[in-house]
Amino acid sequence: MSKRLRVKLKVTKGEVFLCEGYHEEIYRFFMKYFENLHFSATSFLAKKKIETNEGIWLINKVDLIICSPYIEKLVKLAMNLPKDNMIIQNNVFEVQKVVFISQEILFEGRILSGIYSHGPYGYLEYEKSPEIFSEYLRQRLIYIYKDINGVEPQDKRFMISLKKGWTKYYTLNIPMYKGIYQMFGSTELCNIFIQSFVTGRI
Repeated sequence: MSKRLRVKLKVTKGEVFLCEGYHEEIYRFFMKYFENLHFSATSFLAKKKIETNEGIWLINKVDLIICSPYIEKLVKLAMNLPKDNMIIQNNVFEVQKVVFISQEILFEGRILSGIYSHGPYGYLEYEKSPEIFSEYLRQRLIYIYKDINGVEPQDKRFMISLKKGWTKYYTLNIPMYKGIYQMFGSTELCNIFIQSFVTGRI
């Protein structure tokens, strides 16, 4: 099974409203810890959460899930998180705990962190060509697999498709996509995908 981090936070004011775009600040916060871009993070997860067209209301306690194909290297850095507070749109979130959790390979599921794909001339838009988006994502997964294991996977098959109803948004000027996905391919590359992007059951 893949591993990931669940970061548990407390809203110091008890409740807070975050305007649209707060996800970029989440990424910037973790980038200073992890010193690379090889991670994905969800938006805030909470039972007491109200989403509107302008932003999101959060009450008391919230979670974030972070994944990375290099998670083993990031664990020690992540253990320092409880010593710091997260500041998002001038609101303070107290990092209370970091938990190491498992995630199985889901060949069909829901994308929780947003996926993206990068070609030779920049980031790709899924709606323009799902096939090209999937192919360059496959190549990226092969690169990560080789970087971790020293060799390319013997089985290089991988393809992903998003079902109708997916949503598009931008984080750090990168087009990202959420929604229901279905993927096909080798266990090796599908496992790297699960490590690279946070997914959940439908």
